[in-house]
Amino acid sequence: MMQRTALDVLQDPPAVREARRSDVVVHPKEVRGVVVVAVGRPDAISLVLGSGDSRTHLRWRTAPQPETARAPAGRRFGESSLPRSVTLRQSVTAGPSAVCHADFTAMHSELRENVPLAPHTTIGLGGDARYFWDCASESELREALQFGVERRLPIQVLGGGSNMIFSDAGYPGLVVKIGIQGAALQEAGDAVLVQVAAGADWDALVREAVDRGLAGIECLSGIPGTVGATPVQNVGAYGQEIAETLVSVACLDRASLERRQFRADECRFAYRQSRFKREDRDRYIILEVTLRLRKQARPLLRYAELADEVRRTAPIDALAPAAALGAVRDAVLALRRRKSMVLAVGDPNARSVGSFFLNPILGPGALEALRRRLGTMDGPVPTFPAERAGGVGGVKVPAAWLVERAGFAKGYRRGGVGISSNHALALVNHHGTTAELLALAESIERAVYDRFGIRLEREPVVVG
Repeated sequence: MMQRTALDVLQDPPAVREARRSDVVVHPKEVRGVVVVAVGRPDAISLVLGSGDSRTHLRWRTAPQPETARAPAGRRFGESSLPRSVTLRQSVTAGPSAVCHADFTAMHSELRENVPLAPHTTIGLGGDARYFWDCASESELREALQFGVERRLPIQVLGGGSNMIFSDAGYPGLVVKIGIQGAALQEAGDAVLVQVAAGADWDALVREAVDRGLAGIECLSGIPGTVGATPVQNVGAYGQEIAETLVSVACLDRASLERRQFRADECRFAYRQSRFKREDRDRYIILEVTLRLRKQARPLLRYAELADEVRRTAPIDALAPAAALGAVRDAVLALRRRKSMVLAVGDPNARSVGSFFLNPILGPGALEALRRRLGTMDGPVPTFPAERAGGVGGVKVPAAWLVERAGFAKGYRRGGVGISSNHALALVNHHGTTAELLALAESIERAVYDRFGIRLEREPVVVG
């Protein structure tokens, strides 16, 4: 077994990747900040060397072990990925006078063929991908894109799979899964700038922010998926949107393979929309997101259902700001669980992509036309203030209200698919097919239009 110093690793990483096994020795005089964190799966870990703007991330796969150990206490959030449980062959420590040893098996990028896509989505539907590449770094992503272009393959980017539905026939090209990890903090007066890699788990970030007393995304707790997906559709829930805290987005241009940075005001956010979902769809791949979160700030409760749940379960007005954030997160998770809107093993209603339809936003004329069409037989139309494209005022009509009054109740079943028994907007996979699911969606859309004259817009991305 060969020994390599930190400088050896920094200067010649390919040699380490090619080694079957290596014992990496890190001397504190050479490099400051040694971190071990899990990356994507329990058998892969990342060694992060360095600090500040000079930092190198190297990834290896460990040999399987029966027990897990927490990342060492020396890990600092500002230098590492989000904390996860990691499986180590040998413990790694860091300190003022420590020499750190880690025994790893070298890891290589994997290009796989004929990979089932259903396990990579929350709804569990779809056939096989002709090629599948799980990219753990920006360089691997570039390599994957070049592979696809050279072979003239269609390329589909995949994050956490919580908002994507693949066809039963699968995907005939290359599916590129974004598994890039990492996070860093930077003080900014009364706020903290949090820079997070696109492949990081979104709810893990929310949990970490709440635990640290950082406000701004607590109402977005429990949303499945990755950080990189949140700006694409301007993810929002319970009165919060990612657009409110986002500072910038770093992207990779799929054509030129060059990096591009967008400020929040350049992302052209709207209700569940952004430039990445409209005019620049499939042009950029998000690499990292920077958020501005407030320190020691009280949560803002703008959504009546959430405010009622919080005040029912906790004396929020008497709590310190950090504790109040925790109470809001707990309340959001409780509400989402009751609606089967969190991933839960054993919950048949959880095999979905969340809300399948967007809440339509109507202008004053369209709202009056809807009211005239209904008369008084359905009672008053529920509405919420909303802003339409271009900053024009409007009202949001709950799509769930429209779906149920169009004849599709919670718990409705058709073949191997149906509607969640806990939420009228969630279409659920009961061991069915994508074709069945899309047929049900079309029936709902047609019924809503026939009844109300409103065309529902789908939220998930349907591929193939």
